[in-house]
Amino acid sequence: MNNYRYMTVVPGGTKYIWRSATATNPEALEREMLVSQVPIIQVEAAHRVRQVSRKKVKLQELCNYTEQMETGFALGMPLLRMLDSCIDCTPSPFLKTVLSTMKREIERGNGIAASMEQWPGVFDSIYISFVAAGEKGSGRMDEAFAQIKTMLVRNQVMRTKVRSVMMMPAVTLVVLLLVLAFMMTVVVPKFQVMFGATGASLPLPTQMLVTVSEVIRSQPLLSVIGGGVTIFGLIRFPSIFKVFPAMHGIALKVPLFGRLQRKVMLANFSRTLGQLINSGVPFVQALYLVRDLSHNVVYRLAIAKAIISVSNGEKIAHALQPIKAIFGPEILHQIAFGEEAGSIPSLLKTLTERQDRELVAFIDDMKPVLEATMIAIMGGLVGAIVVALYLPIFNIGQTLVGTP
Repeated sequence: MNNYRYMTVVPGGTKYIWRSATATNPEALEREMLVSQVPIIQVEAAHRVRQVSRKKVKLQELCNYTEQMETGFALGMPLLRMLDSCIDCTPSPFLKTVLSTMKREIERGNGIAASMEQWPGVFDSIYISFVAAGEKGSGRMDEAFAQIKTMLVRNQVMRTKVRSVMMMPAVTLVVLLLVLAFMMTVVVPKFQVMFGATGASLPLPTQMLVTVSEVIRSQPLLSVIGGGVTIFGLIRFPSIFKVFPAMHGIALKVPLFGRLQRKVMLANFSRTLGQLINSGVPFVQALYLVRDLSHNVVYRLAIAKAIISVSNGEKIAHALQPIKAIFGPEILHQIAFGEEAGSIPSLLKTLTERQDRELVAFIDDMKPVLEATMIAIMGGLVGAIVVALYLPIFNIGQTLVGTP
């Protein structure tokens, strides 16, 4: 028996808590809690095992491997020969090691999915489930890898689009800090000398600006470190929402970014659920897998409650009512229609295609908004500094005009 801890919600409340339990593996713990009607948001080992390797496989390399496997199975090539080809073609030494280890496991009689389970950092649970469904279900491994490739390519395209949108704010932030550093170390000292020559008292905003400039010039090393920490903190700010579960609901309501997160989760949910069901994965198991698509505990709790309802025999559309607060009513109506017609995967596919188009359009619309916002912030800060520098000059001018 192993020690685990799992996150759930207080019965009848909204507070998230961690509890401890023992089980042979996480799946056994999930089944035990399902019998007890306890919604499981997340399960992890009580004592985290130190990872032997922190190396990762790039998404593009994983896409290339998946596409090679799809082509090989479609042409009817022997499995070991396909792996030799993949090992020879991949430029990643780490992926070569992974594939070589998989080949040895397969030569011992293990299946492809079983050999992948040794590398959870490379092949996630959804990837392995598609492969396992192809091995044990339809036997069409080419279709299984084709579905995985579609999912990976789509993730790569969306990741590239989001990075391109965030590039402008990141560049603007760096430029803003450089401009502020120049003004504080070069411009403000020159004005400070001029103000000192007049002997006049400085307004509070100007005095604060001069004080900050003196601190930066007297402690250059600390100032550089502070600037680096500021940039790092702003870049990693979204991670704060992951650390504190109570903030996950707030994250879904943040203007622009909250809507983007909901759209991404909906597209991932509908696409993955439809593909898993179409591959022959049992619906409850498919829900467990789509639950782990996001770190947001509000989403995970909604799916966890749906798992309990489905296991109790409720209709799928009714069981998924908890996700209505996140995704809206449309997906529930689509699932209800599909459940009545016996074609949930096809309806989810249609919904996913439309969601992908809307998501791409939304990301494209976000770019000018973020650019305008960052430019306005930069202009506002620089303008405030300029006004603070010229306040004493305005006061001196007023004094001279008032002198008879």
